[in-house]
Amino acid sequence: MASATQIPLTRHYRRDPPPFVFTGNYNTDRWGYAAGVGIEYGFTPNWSAKFEYMHYGFDTANAPMGTLSATNVSALRLNIDTLKVGINYRFGGPVVAKY
Repeated sequence: MASATQIPLTRHYRRDPPPFVFTGNYNTDRWGYAAGVGIEYGFTPNWSAKFEYMHYGFDTANAPMGTLSATNVSALRLNIDTLKVGINYRFGGPVVAKY
């Protein structure tokens, strides 16, 4: 499975090397991709267990640090990995076709 996705990014920072103090906010939207795999196994007619891995990639965002210099930036690499494990119950039982 693969798809395109978008996340809002907000970065709040404070840097205190004497004698300067940099503070500020950076907001942007990031477009990226999502790719993953999963498996589901039915161990009874109504119960199943599932496992899913997803990777979200949003490249690198360069956020400016402070207002004194546009060349002083903080690079943020935006990658997210998730792992989902679950148990499902199907209500109603199996449907058997009658001819």
